[in-house]
Amino acid sequence: MQLMRKLIYILLFYFIYSCGITEAEEIDFAYIMENNSDSCLLVNFFISQNTVQSIQLFPGELVRFEGFTRFRPSIEDSNGTPPNLTLPAENLEIIFNNESRTMYSVNFQSDSETFVFSEPINRNPFRNGNYEILGNDEFLYAITTQDFENATPCDGACE
Repeated sequence: MQLMRKLIYILLFYFIYSCGITEAEEIDFAYIMENNSDSCLLVNFFISQNTVQSIQLFPGELVRFEGFTRFRPSIEDSNGTPPNLTLPAENLEIIFNNESRTMYSVNFQSDSETFVFSEPINRNPFRNGNYEILGNDEFLYAITTQDFENATPCDGACE
């Protein structure tokens, strides 16, 4: 009887303790995109070539993508779990002033369990290493005038 009571207390303690840890490990985070260029932007999000969301950003505006995870996003691990778990897409297009565009993508290679990012990798918004840590589990991706200068002209209006 004494052994059974100890076992119940141990199991009860374990259950309460493990529930407490689960709650403590739950993390809210946000990836923020900010238009730091002088251009009006149209940001299109795609899944399998279908537009799932379009956001217009005027100079100085930003948009937040919030998520929830049990694992803290890591900027230091630039090739780790990418923001596309929060961003509503697997492909992204940024159109600058309806004149030029840049496309970005990320693909998961299941055979090697790695992510493959489109070029330019150092500006790809799906790559954690391209975000600035703001603190409080917020990460900033700033779209700049240099991104506009490096975008591909559309030969007329971008469609």
